[in-house]
Amino acid sequence: MYSSNDDALLDISILPKDIFERVDCEFYDAVKSVAGDSLVKILKMQLINSAGKLLNTPDVFAFLNFDSEETGALKLESCFKSKTGQLVVKPDIQSSSSYLIKLLKKSLKQKQESTSKENNDNYQNYITDEFLDNHPLLRSLIKRYSEPIKNFAVCLYVLGGKQAYEFIRLNLYGSIPNVATLGDLIKNSDTAFSEAKFRFESLHRFHLHFVFLF
Repeated sequence: MYSSNDDALLDISILPKDIFERVDCEFYDAVKSVAGDSLVKILKMQLINSAGKLLNTPDVFAFLNFDSEETGALKLESCFKSKTGQLVVKPDIQSSSSYLIKLLKKSLKQKQESTSKENNDNYQNYITDEFLDNHPLLRSLIKRYSEPIKNFAVCLYVLGGKQAYEFIRLNLYGSIPNVATLGDLIKNSDTAFSEAKFRFESLHRFHLHFVFLF
């Protein structure tokens, strides 16, 4: 099996295009073609049956730390045993595992970049000038956000968090500002807080909105 630390030599074309959708036998077949049957046995024993599970496994050789009937035969096949009893994974298996994981990480990165670019292209194709001309309200929201929209965006970001905000923004494209613009709104607003800075004027203005009965 081939192993390389040079990312430029990682040829992800040897992976099936649907590698991240494959599970069980289909996934193991792909692993076998790239990294060999020994690694397949190691993954099967640990119920690592998909690319996602493999990438989320810190150490596929952690089974070496446990003594059991299930791991005994696999240790003999995949490891060298020193005179002191120490087990060392055979270099071919270790390098094959490392190579496969690097391929998967590179493939996943390219897939995410491709998906992001495709989404951006779709948004640009969807929000055309002709579409905006037919929807003047949407154009006004994109060109200039009203104060209620700005206030709603700030509340949504503070209460829902960044992920919730981005989810709504991407699904209602153009309806609320992007995160960078939102950051400027928060910095320039009177709602920004600084540590150890007393804001008596803001507190006074806030109290003016209420009538206290004694």
